[in-house]
Amino acid sequence: MQERKAGNEEPQRILSPNCAGSQARLMFPGVLIFVGTLTILLFVASRNFGLSSSPENGGDSDSYERLGYNLAAGSGFGYCPSDLPILAGKAEPSAVQYCEAGCDPQEFQLTAYRPPGFPFLIAAVYRFSPLNYWAVRVLNCLAYAAAVTLVSLWLARRHSVRAAFLSSVTCCIDPRFREFAGSFLTENLATLGLCGFALSFAAFVEHKTFFFATLCGLSLSALVFIRSFYVAWYPVLWIAVAWGLWCGVRRGCQSRGDAIRLAAVFGVCSLLLTGPWWVRNCIVLNALMPTGTQGGIGIADGFSDNAMANFGSWTSKTADSIINELRDDPQFAGLSEIEREKEHCRRGAAYASEWIKSHPQMLLQLTWWKFSRLWEFGSIQHAALFFLCAVGMWFSRATPLCRILLLLFVLNSLTVMATYHTYERFLTPFRPLIHVMCALGLSVIVRTVRPLLFRSI
Repeated sequence: MQERKAGNEEPQRILSPNCAGSQARLMFPGVLIFVGTLTILLFVASRNFGLSSSPENGGDSDSYERLGYNLAAGSGFGYCPSDLPILAGKAEPSAVQYCEAGCDPQEFQLTAYRPPGFPFLIAAVYRFSPLNYWAVRVLNCLAYAAAVTLVSLWLARRHSVRAAFLSSVTCCIDPRFREFAGSFLTENLATLGLCGFALSFAAFVEHKTFFFATLCGLSLSALVFIRSFYVAWYPVLWIAVAWGLWCGVRRGCQSRGDAIRLAAVFGVCSLLLTGPWWVRNCIVLNALMPTGTQGGIGIADGFSDNAMANFGSWTSKTADSIINELRDDPQFAGLSEIEREKEHCRRGAAYASEWIKSHPQMLLQLTWWKFSRLWEFGSIQHAALFFLCAVGMWFSRATPLCRILLLLFVLNSLTVMATYHTYERFLTPFRPLIHVMCALGLSVIVRTVRPLLFRSI
């Protein structure tokens, strides 16, 4: 009964006048952190890309931009034949007064390769201001700045405002973080999505209310909607939520009925954005491929001789050879692009499976390369960064966010090892959380060492 009473006191404490006053006191530092971070990110993006510049040629950026344009034009999630030179980096989009279809509906080719989150953002901008690259890049910087601000405010509440400012400054100094600021890629939105999910998950674990169950589920759904890489986390996260709620029932902190309802709310909300998209993919592919084709196509270069030659880093060489063979095969000459994409996905997955069976002696080395490159082994700067992060996590180990961050680190590492590693794109969304833990660790070290230094003097 005492545990139940203690569990019921937590919401009252959160809503107390003292807590409200604390929230008010943090408003001004939060605004300073957000404005300062946004200013730096806009400057960096302007220097790296030019805020009004078109997407980088011949890569993911052009692909996302064209998907957003075609969505704004009402054509759907796919490409027109006229988009091909742009996708290849041989041409730039032509200036238009409003978005209009670039081809007939019969010529338009649907795709299930890209995650839809970022293209939907581009489409929303283009509906009001076609080809407004400046607005898209600024929105991406806003997402980055919001992520830094959210995690910094968590640190300000848990530790100190000084540590919060320190974490925001070090994050903005981080060259890996700055590299993607304002880019036409998913990094900016994925960073906000991951930080928002981690914080909302921590709040859900701590308070177990329907509001936080809804917020946590929606943030997970938004994260996967932005970047399909995280879809592999669903089963583990569902189990983690169910286990946490069950432990609460056993401790007497809540009833079994409340736990079931909380789990149901979280589960439904976690599929609210991704569920309809999965249904759409199954329909357009006419196959049980809810997550689309990107995973199957990309996995071929995750487990291949090409992956070994590049020490675990992903390139598209194997996937390119598979699609070229497919296009040259007379048996598949009449396929539409979406059907060819589906077959490409199947062949890519089959290639990876066959390579794994044929090269079991190479798996350990390949897996280690992916893991070590993800965590920047060999970099002195990153060794110091992750050491401070570990110190901060140790001193904050009693907080739900620390335990959740550790779980997400493990899930991220396992997913990379089971698929592929691409530059530092899979660790970038963690950067604000890493720097928060670093600032916490450094603050605790300074607070511990300073009395010893003065005593010796």
